[in-house]
Amino acid sequence: MRKSSTWTTFPTELTRSSPELLLHQHRHTASGLLFGDFGGSNGRRVVQSVGKATKMIRSASYARLRAVRQARLHSREALLWCLLFFMWASMMRSDGSIGAPFGIITSVLEGKRAPGEPPHRHAYLPEAEVYRHSQDECGDVLGIPRVALLFLTTGDLYHESSWRLWLRSAEGLIPSQVVAQRVCNSTSGVVVPASCLLKSNGYDAEYKNQHLFSIYVHAPPSFEGYDPASLWHGKIVDYRVATEWGAHTLVEATRHLLWEAFKDPLNTRFLLLSESDIPIYDPLTMYQQLQAENSSRLDTCVHESTSPWRWHPRMETKRLKFHHWRKSPQWMTLTRQHVELALSDKEVYRMFERHCWSAWDDEHSRWHRDCFSDEHYFATLLASHDKDSEGICESRGVSFTSWEAKSAHPKAYSGNEISPDLIYQARAASKSINGRPFPECNWHEAQETARSLFHPAAEVSGNEALCESFGIKEPIFEAQLPDTCFLTARKFGKDSVFAVRKLFLHCDEDISLISRDVCLKEGGTICNSLLGKIKTIFYKDAC
Repeated sequence: MRKSSTWTTFPTELTRSSPELLLHQHRHTASGLLFGDFGGSNGRRVVQSVGKATKMIRSASYARLRAVRQARLHSREALLWCLLFFMWASMMRSDGSIGAPFGIITSVLEGKRAPGEPPHRHAYLPEAEVYRHSQDECGDVLGIPRVALLFLTTGDLYHESSWRLWLRSAEGLIPSQVVAQRVCNSTSGVVVPASCLLKSNGYDAEYKNQHLFSIYVHAPPSFEGYDPASLWHGKIVDYRVATEWGAHTLVEATRHLLWEAFKDPLNTRFLLLSESDIPIYDPLTMYQQLQAENSSRLDTCVHESTSPWRWHPRMETKRLKFHHWRKSPQWMTLTRQHVELALSDKEVYRMFERHCWSAWDDEHSRWHRDCFSDEHYFATLLASHDKDSEGICESRGVSFTSWEAKSAHPKAYSGNEISPDLIYQARAASKSINGRPFPECNWHEAQETARSLFHPAAEVSGNEALCESFGIKEPIFEAQLPDTCFLTARKFGKDSVFAVRKLFLHCDEDISLISRDVCLKEGGTICNSLLGKIKTIFYKDAC
């Protein structure tokens, strides 16, 4: 007789389609087989029923898992839409325009810096401005193009007395190119403006009495300024920043110098100098050479020495790519067109400002990162605008430096190392940064040619014979030196002031850092003359 069982009574909360109901049915069958009287086939039926129950359990688990995953996916999607809406709302300004995305998140992300990474800066980049007229009245009337001397300094400018002698050697002189174009072709006759004949007797008379060069100085914000009697007084630019070796602030300070100098419409060439730089040519040779060069002294070509490891992938933008990466010496010259490009740039500048930095890890004796904007930014900027051909391949910049010590800083010359031979060495440096020879720098011929291309303003007025001497072909600016020849040298520190001035007072023709007239008036010596040789017998420091 079959035993009574309650297994046939199903719970009312279970439905036919639910996995729980099917499982309950198989449990009922298995129990009946175990406790009932069904003959020899009971064992096999038990196994089959248990197998079916197990499969149903697995199917139910998988179904629940898929449902949970689907719910999570929908939740994430909803969260993403909320986040996007929040970002869009944060970008909307009151005037309907769109601003920077999600300022809160951006500031949080920017707050996370890599080991050794300096605090993030966001420099002030004013738009370029140009005055209607130059402050030099004589130059403005005649349209005399000028070379802007940009001094990027730590404050003190050591060699003021030598720079005064140098500028005095250009006093009252007008280039032949300007005389031919603006004076000889004038409808009012061969007349020089009265402003070109006036002479200043002020503290900076050497500067105001010449019309070839302009001066701009960048000093740290903590620097209080120069003495009112100094040549540099009144030459400090408005915008200044505290600079550090290897930091992007060097580019920022250079940009402030360029911004100030660009205001003068007569500034057509821009020469970057430091407080320890001195010229290795007289002002007339320097002027003619730079005005004749149509390229900036930047290495805008691709070669092995561009330090590609300094590039960071995050620097890439729509305009800036890895193949634009270039390397060039910090001390450079720029044309006015390239200065205008630099002042209009924001995109490339911001990438360098954010991602090009350097920091040394003392604990592990290695670099956290070694990227130096002053060696890369300007050349890379030109390349990113497809102006590679407007630089100079393998350019060593404009300033001669000695790296004999194989350190991160060039050699600083002491007073007893400064002599005419050092100037000759700087002028004759004949190898590129890759060791390939350069054309010879024939400075004797360049200096003689340059002197013949200037005329005192007082001798130009009414001098029709001068205009006739130009003939049909007017003089033009024509380089007498290869554009790979150095024009300045460094580093000459504060302890070398006397030795540098003595170097400028060598009045021999083969060195001629200043005009002979100025040299002799200041007590200089023609060392190669008989009188000079006798003088050195009694005064060892005469030459």
